[in-house]
Amino acid sequence: MNWNDYYSLLQGFDLFGRKLYPDSWNGWEHQSEETPSPATVEQTRKPIEDEIKRVELEWGTVASEINDRLLDDSERAELEQRIEQLKNRRNQLQDDLQQIAKPDASYKRGYAAYQRSQTVQTRLFEAFEKETIRAHFNGSMLIDWSGWLRQKGCKVVLQLSILRTNELMAGKRWGAVSIEKVAFDKWLSTQSSLEGEISALDQARIEFQNLLSKEVSAGEKRYPRDHYLEIGTRDYQLSRNEAKRVWRATVPASWQRKGRLPKLVRR
Repeated sequence: MNWNDYYSLLQGFDLFGRKLYPDSWNGWEHQSEETPSPATVEQTRKPIEDEIKRVELEWGTVASEINDRLLDDSERAELEQRIEQLKNRRNQLQDDLQQIAKPDASYKRGYAAYQRSQTVQTRLFEAFEKETIRAHFNGSMLIDWSGWLRQKGCKVVLQLSILRTNELMAGKRWGAVSIEKVAFDKWLSTQSSLEGEISALDQARIEFQNLLSKEVSAGEKRYPRDHYLEIGTRDYQLSRNEAKRVWRATVPASWQRKGRLPKLVRR
């Protein structure tokens, strides 16, 4: 095998990303981490920010009472103790808020990079599954992408262009993933930029994300996770894995727990 005739998995991912996003691709998308949507972060921050405002308002009211009234020693001590409690409460809330990302311009750029990464990876892996293009394992074996990745223990590490196989498979468990250049370049030439348009998959993601955001805004979680994932696959035609990615990126941590699936209500 001549390795010069092959792209690594990461090279293929990057070339595909540059084709789909010629203006916005920055080359670091493979390092982007799973990122909740800015709307989800704002929803997580809002109760804490509201509580800080309430505490500061009460603090101001108590301080005014100390300054505006003639107080005996016990009354003054009681109000000063309350101010100390409010101060400690505000400090704790501010510390809690510091632990949550701020959805500023930098955060939104990171979120956009994560979304690009997910779109490119999903489409590339779908091409492997459909065998529109083929991936090779250690340069000597064609990967049955759909079959291998369904096996327990199989894992793709995109950043390193390697794949871990199931322990029951013969040979090395870890191996390099590569793509034949000629076949990949031919396939890549048939792909079009997504910038300036929204694909059917992206539109489905957006609509499912909007649904989840409305559910979160409404208050407490009404149904188990699998209920919402079923809606994502049934009503929005997302794959199970894609619905999970949208779910993880949209809902707060308190919603992430699994649960039994109730009878579904059609939307």
